[in-house]
Amino acid sequence: MSQAGRRVAVVGLDGADFDIIGRLIEDGRMPCLRSLMERGAWCKMRSVVPPVSSAAWTSMCSGVNPGRHGILGFARPVEGTYKSEIIRATHIRVPQLWDMLRQVGKRSIVTNLPNIYPPVDVNGVMVSGLLTPDVNSCWCHPRELQAELVGKGLGFRPGPSVRQLRKMDNARALQTLNARPQMQADTIRHLIAREDWDLLFCVLDSGDVTQHTYLGPAHAESRRDDVGVLETPSGEVIADHFVELDRVTGDILASLPDDTTVFIVSDHGFCPKPKVVYLNQWLENLGYLRMSRFVSAGADPTNWRTRTIAELLGKLHLGFLSRLVPERTRQREVSVPRLGRMLGCRKTVWAHTKAFLDPTALGSGLRINLRGREREGIVEPGDEYEALRDDLMQRLSELRNPDTDEPVIDQVWRREDLHPGDHNAHEPDVIMTFQEGWRAAHTHPGHVFGDAEPGGASWHSQDGILIAAGPGILPRGEMELVSLLDIAPSVLTLLGISPPSYMEGERLACLDAELDLIAREIHIDVDETHDDGLTAEEEATVSARLEDLGYL
Repeated sequence: MSQAGRRVAVVGLDGADFDIIGRLIEDGRMPCLRSLMERGAWCKMRSVVPPVSSAAWTSMCSGVNPGRHGILGFARPVEGTYKSEIIRATHIRVPQLWDMLRQVGKRSIVTNLPNIYPPVDVNGVMVSGLLTPDVNSCWCHPRELQAELVGKGLGFRPGPSVRQLRKMDNARALQTLNARPQMQADTIRHLIAREDWDLLFCVLDSGDVTQHTYLGPAHAESRRDDVGVLETPSGEVIADHFVELDRVTGDILASLPDDTTVFIVSDHGFCPKPKVVYLNQWLENLGYLRMSRFVSAGADPTNWRTRTIAELLGKLHLGFLSRLVPERTRQREVSVPRLGRMLGCRKTVWAHTKAFLDPTALGSGLRINLRGREREGIVEPGDEYEALRDDLMQRLSELRNPDTDEPVIDQVWRREDLHPGDHNAHEPDVIMTFQEGWRAAHTHPGHVFGDAEPGGASWHSQDGILIAAGPGILPRGEMELVSLLDIAPSVLTLLGISPPSYMEGERLACLDAELDLIAREIHIDVDETHDDGLTAEEEATVSARLEDLGYL
C-alpha cells in the first residue's frame, strides 16, 4: 500500500477553461500550470446544470448534486411570495469537505469560496468571499483572526465590478484586476505559514469578472478584425490576467510543503452567447403569462442602476459637497431608478399567469405559479401541474431559431429528474440548457429573439478544468472528461479517508489505486443552524454585486 499524502491543496481558478488557458499554456505563458500538467494528469471537468459558481463549488466540495445539498443560484425564492433572498452558508444541507475533515480531527484552511457567507465554524480557518457584504462584516473564522489579517492588509476585499472595469482603459483595468489575486495569494501564504493544516481549499476569483467584462467584446472584435480572440484588445486583457493568475498560483504552490498533493480546478468555463431568447415574452405570447397594460414603477431590478454617492452628487451638480463626505461614504453604491425603463414598465398579473422564467435560476428554468406555494398561485397541484410541465417541456424542445430553424434548447428536465434529492423544492419546476451561442433573458422587449449587446455576449459554459499532481497522483497526462462531483471523494481518498457511500462522485482515475485508506464514519446530517440573515442594506449591497455579474 502507498502512503496517502499528508496534505491536499485545491486551488480554484474561477471561470477557467482550456479554450483560454490551453492556448496560453501552449505558448509558454503559463509555466506553473504547464509544469503540473507535464508531471501529473489533466482534463476538462464537467460542471453542474446550470453552471453557476454557487451550485458548482457546493457540489465540488460535497460530492453531491444541487438537489441534495440545497444550493442552485445565488438567490432562492421566499416561499409564499414572489421575492427572493440571497443564499447563505446555513442553506447548505450536506457536509462540505471541511465539515467532514472536522469529524475526523483534520484541519482546513478555506478562503474566498463564492458560495459561503457567513464563515462557518471550521476546524482551522475560513475567510469568506463574494457573498460577504463589506469589509466591516464578520468574514473570518475564528473571529479574532480578522483583526490580525486586516492589520496586515490581508483577508476579504470586494473585487472590481464589471461596471467599474468598463469605465477604465485596458491598462488600468488590468492593473486593477491583477492586484486582486496577489492580495488573495498573500492571505493564503500567510495562513499556510501560520496554521497547521491538512486541506487548503482556496479560490482566485478574478478570472470570472475578467471574462464577464471582456470575453463578449473580444469575440465581437475577433469577428470584426478577423483575428484570434486573444489577439484583440479585449482578449489581451483576458490573456494577460490569466498569465498573472498562473504566476500567483506558482507563488502559492511554492509555499506548500513537499508532501502536498495539488489540484487546480475551476467551477465552469466561458463561451460566447451572442443570441438571446426572451422566455417571458415567449410565455406571454403563448398565453402562459400576462403583463399589465398600465404604467407601473414596479420592483423589477432591471429598472434600477447602481451609482456611487460621488457620482450622484456630480450628476445633481452638487459635486462641491463631496469634500464634506468621507471617502468611504463617497464610494458607497446605491440603487437609483432608470426613469426611461420605469415609465414603460409593466407588471406581472399573477392571477392570470401560469408560468414564468425563474429569476433565481440565471435563465435556466421555468417556475410554475403553483397554488399553495406561490402567493397568488393558480395552477392546481397534481394532474394540472404535471400536464403543464409536460406541455412546457414539449414546447421548449420545439423552440426554433427563426433564422436557421435549428433548435434553441439543448436539453430539458423536470427538476427532480435532473437534481434528485430532499432539498430541491426551491428549484425551478422545469430546467433547461441551451444550444451553443444562446442564453435566456428576463425582459419583455416585444419580440422573442434578439442579439446580446457585446458586453453581455458571453456566459458560463459547462466545462471547466482539472489539473492534478503530487503524491498519490499517477502521471496519466490527458484524461477523459470527469465530473466536478469527483473532487470531494478524491480529496478524502488522498487524505487517507474512505469517501462516504452517499457521495455521487467517483475517485479520479489518476489516483494511485494502492492508497492506504482508513474507514471513517462521515455523518451526512447537518445540524439545523440559523443565522440572523442579512440586513436590508447588506442584502442590497450583495444583490448589486451579483446583478453586476449577471447572477440576479
